Amino acid sequence: MIKGWSDVVRIPRLGTIALGEKDDRGTPRSLDYFVVPPEVQEVYGPQPRELDIILPSDDLETVFPAYLKRYGDQFGLICRGDGETATVNELYARSSGMEYGIAYRDGQFVDAATGEVLLVERSGDKGWVRIPCPYKSCQHYINKKCREVAVLSVLLPRVPGVLGAYSIDTGSFHSYTNIMNSLLILKQMLGRISFIPLKLKVRMQEVHPEVNGKQIKRRVPIMYIDMGDLTLEKVLQLARERKLLAVASLPSLTSAIELEPYNEDVKPELLYVEEEADVPAEPAEVPKAQPAVQVPAQEEKPEPAVQQAEPEQEAVGEPAGMFPEKTVEQPASREERKIESGQNMVVTVQSGPREARTQRGVWVYCSVTLEDGRNTEVWAVPGTPAVDGLKLAKKGDKLFITVQQAKNGKYAITAAVPATEVEGPETEEDFGFEDIFNNEPF
Repeated sequence: MIKGWSDVVRIPRLGTIALGEKDDRGTPRSLDYFVVPPEVQEVYGPQPRELDIILPSDDLETVFPAYLKRYGDQFGLICRGDGETATVNELYARSSGMEYGIAYRDGQFVDAATGEVLLVERSGDKGWVRIPCPYKSCQHYINKKCREVAVLSVLLPRVPGVLGAYSIDTGSFHSYTNIMNSLLILKQMLGRISFIPLKLKVRMQEVHPEVNGKQIKRRVPIMYIDMGDLTLEKVLQLARERKLLAVASLPSLTSAIELEPYNEDVKPELLYVEEEADVPAEPAEVPKAQPAVQVPAQEEKPEPAVQQAEPEQEAVGEPAGMFPEKTVEQPASREERKIESGQNMVVTVQSGPREARTQRGVWVYCSVTLEDGRNTEVWAVPGTPAVDGLKLAKKGDKLFITVQQAKNGKYAITAAVPATEVEGPETEEDFGFEDIFNNEPF
């Protein structure tokens, strides 16, 4: 035997399992079943809601690690953190390190503010610069470029073929805590979690996260682990009798068993998406029809440079000309009749943003194209998250908007967030999503 070649028994990775897929437009959507490879479908069918699993290791860091991660097209994994400390890709830190307060001077990475030399850790052929992780106060997290990612590695004993592990990426706080709590209880009671027959299941659950200061409701798939038909009493008995799967079936090994490392440079695309269908649990009240505010002619088409004013408390109607009165001969269009407060849709920005001032505050608006090809305008209701969303919009951007009112083909909106991901160190990145532990995308 060649020294170093047979010291470790390594379990290979065979594929991935997901709780979502992309539709025809490339937009990820969550599902209430596991999306599994063909060989798994042959055993469990095309849409299984539970899988027989065993864990290949007792090390929780190996079988279910969870980290904050930011990705880029060119560099793969840019930054990984645990909420206290983070490591930044050395190559990225050289070219764009000032994003993290990192400067490269005289062949060393230093804190740009203090000049303190930063530690560089080596992992394989890559270097990682260690810095503090501000977590939710980090600008990349706030801008939805970084998110929490947990990776569960399991063996599927009923699936024939090569022995190997499957990976399941999740950003769900509920899924993570459900599974982690079960594993911690098992480990405390039995002294192990590896090679115990378990079942991984998924069910739909309603959650009420807060997004952009608003309470929303969503039905999302949540994973959990149980012991199937085995009772806790039976498992304890098997443990006492040394009849658990690992003892009864596996030979003694003189070498350690390891799991093939997870390729962290591969971005879990389904997790890095904007919230596309959030429904406000208590949508803001739709403004009642009031006389239009009389705006002088020179202000009907204000210049983009108008400075935003602080919204006043009294609710005075929409900007003049936004929703002109209809006559009886002009019934509402079919599209408008379908619009309800809180409805979501995707639009493509054509121009803007522009501003119009009223006593209620400053309305931000821009021209957009709807999915059916119609051109119209969307107006951000003052004091709502849509104001900031439209201010950052550029021509060609796709936005998910929440409509509060539709009239004469124009839309008053209360939320507007990017619907596409554009990333890379040379360009402004706008992908991401809200706190995954709250929003439960998958």
